[in-house]
Amino acid sequence: MPVQPVRADGEDDDAYLLRLAAFLNAQAATIAQAEAAAAAQIEAAKAQAAYAAAVEQYQADLAAYRDAQEAYRAAIDAAEAAHAVALAAHGEALTVWEAELEAARQTVDRIAFSGQVPVNVDADTLAACEAALADGVAVYLVAVARGAGIGVTAVREADMTLPLYMRRVGAVWAIRDGRPWIDVQHG
Repeated sequence: MPVQPVRADGEDDDAYLLRLAAFLNAQAATIAQAEAAAAAQIEAAKAQAAYAAAVEQYQADLAAYRDAQEAYRAAIDAAEAAHAVALAAHGEALTVWEAELEAARQTVDRIAFSGQVPVNVDADTLAACEAALADGVAVYLVAVARGAGIGVTAVREADMTLPLYMRRVGAVWAIRDGRPWIDVQHG
């Protein structure tokens, strides 16, 4: 530790005060340097502690990320396994369904069935159609004049003439929901 200078014998006041001021300035500089060095060491220690905390947080975050990644992979694997099971079950069910469909299809002939429509008729025409079908007789709907418009009437096959046949709408083949269904005649 430096010792404060003392007045030498025969030294005047100005010389001593200059020497003392130089000593004190040197001490002040040394103290400032020491304080700056201490402050730098404190800051370095804080920075090192912050770095250590950041490294520790990084390690914790990395571990959590890896755990989450493993959990995600496990969930994906489980979903893919469940999908594979469901797909296999669907394939088996589809095979059974297709076999049942083919067996059912084999029991019927495939035909084109088009040109059939329901027709709205009055009560008398509906009753005549029902009676003819109940007797097992073919019945036709033939266009007729009804006032200022057009209507239809039921004509049994035995009562058909060529002029009536040329005005036919169609042959009745069934009664459904209170309306005759006809096979529309063409030509």
